[in-house]
Amino acid sequence: MRLYLPIVGQSVEDTLDDTLAYIIANGYAEYAAAFLEDYAQTLRRLQRIAGALPLHRIPMLAERGYREIRFSNHEWYFLYVLEGDTAQVRILANDKQDIEALARRDS
Repeated sequence: MRLYLPIVGQSVEDTLDDTLAYIIANGYAEYAAAFLEDYAQTLRRLQRIAGALPLHRIPMLAERGYREIRFSNHEWYFLYVLEGDTAQVRILANDKQDIEALARRDS
């Protein structure tokens, strides 16, 4: 089985920090811990299945090489691109965000 090294971009780390700060500030520390565990679990899954997931279903994202992996327990996901043996995690988003606009900013 081929393993990929997940490389998390700075914008993803910033989004994670902002999201956790917001959740905790609103009194949901347990939810923040569960979210962080789901985040870490998704990165571990990505290591094993990054190459098996198809290009994104939205043509503009597929043209840029994006693939999507969803969190198991939250309505969040990563957009990533494959570069050799790495999965470059470029976007952390939830289902309420305009993913095409986020991808345009990532370019």
